[in-house]
Amino acid sequence: MFKFFTITFIASLFWTTATWAAVTGDKPGLNGTTHIMAYDKNLNTYFKSSYDNWQHIDIDMENLVNLLSLCRYMSKDGIDISGTRPSQGESVSHSVDGVTWTALTKDTTHGWENYNNYGTGKSAWQSVRYGWSDLLALNTPVTARYIRFSWDGNYDSLHEIELNYDHILFDNISFIKDELMPKNTNRRAHIYMDRMSYDANDPVAHVVVSFKGVPQALNPNAEIHLTLMESSTGPVFTKVIPLSNITPQNFQTLNFHTFLDLTLLPLGCYTLEAQIMSGGHPVQNTPLLTIAFTKTCVVPPTVPFPTDGILLEVHKQSHVKDASYPISTGIPFPDGVVNDVNRLALFENGDPVPAQFIVRSTWRPKGGFIRWLGLDFTARYNVTPDENGNFLPRNYRLKLLSQPSPLPKRNLIVPNNSDKITIDTGVIRFQVDKD
Repeated sequence: MFKFFTITFIASLFWTTATWAAVTGDKPGLNGTTHIMAYDKNLNTYFKSSYDNWQHIDIDMENLVNLLSLCRYMSKDGIDISGTRPSQGESVSHSVDGVTWTALTKDTTHGWENYNNYGTGKSAWQSVRYGWSDLLALNTPVTARYIRFSWDGNYDSLHEIELNYDHILFDNISFIKDELMPKNTNRRAHIYMDRMSYDANDPVAHVVVSFKGVPQALNPNAEIHLTLMESSTGPVFTKVIPLSNITPQNFQTLNFHTFLDLTLLPLGCYTLEAQIMSGGHPVQNTPLLTIAFTKTCVVPPTVPFPTDGILLEVHKQSHVKDASYPISTGIPFPDGVVNDVNRLALFENGDPVPAQFIVRSTWRPKGGFIRWLGLDFTARYNVTPDENGNFLPRNYRLKLLSQPSPLPKRNLIVPNNSDKITIDTGVIRFQVDKD
C-alpha cells in the first residue's frame, strides 16, 4: 500500500509558438554578424566570416524532412554580387542525427557545374556565381534533419540559404501481428489513435490502422493512402504506402502502425483517412476509414513531486521480529512529474536502499514522462514490537533527486565462526559450511 499526493488543478495555461530551425557554425562572424543571419529570409542581413578557409553552417530543421533542392545568395562585401567565386569551393551535406554526414555530389544532383576534387579528400563545386546561385536539385529526395553548407571562405558574405523540402508527417510505418491487436472489437476495419485531443506537450500521435478480411491476392501495385484533412483548410498531406513495404506475403488481416508528427501541424480540427487503392481506385470490399482529432494550444498543469517524498505504507505484522518481506507495487504519476527513472531513489528510515524501478508506461507514445512506475524492494521490520505486540515496518519513502541516484553503498560483511562462513552483501545473505 502507498499514499500519493493530492492533485489540484488551479488554472489552465495557453501558449503560442513558432517552430524554427536552429542555425550554428564552426567559425565566428565579423562585425557582430551571426550564423542565423544566413537563414532568416532577409537578404539585407548576412553572415560575414572571420575566416578565409573552409568552414560550415549547420541548419537543424528540428524534424525530419525530405530535402528536394537548395540555393544560396552570397556577396563579396555585403553589396557586390558581380562575377563568380573563382577557385572557391562550396559543398552541401545532410544528416539524420548530426553525427554521420553524407555529401551531395555531381552524381546525386543537377544544376551546379564545375564539381572538382580539392586534393584533400574533399570534393566541391567551384566558381558558383555571386548573388543567387542556380538551383541545386537532388535527383532523388533525401531524408534529413540537419543540412550543412560548407564553403571556402575568402571573407565573403553569406546572405541566405534557401532550402526546398517536404515535411515528413508520417514516420516508422511497420506491420503489426494480429495477436497484438485489440481483441474487444467487432469492427471489420478501424483506425486507432492514442487520444482524440492533443495538447502542446504532445510531439507525436500514435496511429494504428487495421483492415480485417483483406483478400490475400491483392494487386501487387495496391497501396495504402493516408490523407490528413483540416476542417477549414482542406487536405494537408497524403502519404502513399505500397503494401509490399509493410505486409508479409500472405495475409487476411492488414494491421500497421505509424507516428504522426504533431509539431508540424498548426492548431485545428483534423480528420485522418485511410484506404487501400489500386490504379487510382479503391480496392473492392475495403472501406474508407476515418478518425477525427484536434490539436490545441493547452499546456496541462503540472504537479510538483512532494519535497518529502512519497510514503509507501507497509502493513504491520505480529509474527516475526526483524523480518524481511519482498514488496512489488506500482505507483501512478501525473503527466509532467517524472521523466527520468534514474533520478528516483528509495529511502529506508532516511537512508537510500536498493530498489528496482521499471517504467511500465509513459504519457507519450515515444517515451516522455512516466505514467506508471513499477517498484520492487525488500521491506524490513523493527526488532522490538509496539505496545500491542505488533512489529512495525521501517519508514519507506520514494524521493526525486536533483541528479541521477548513485548505487547505495553497502559493505561486504563476511563473519567467520568455527563451523560456517556468512556472506552478507546487503542485498543477499547466505552461509557456507566449512565442512
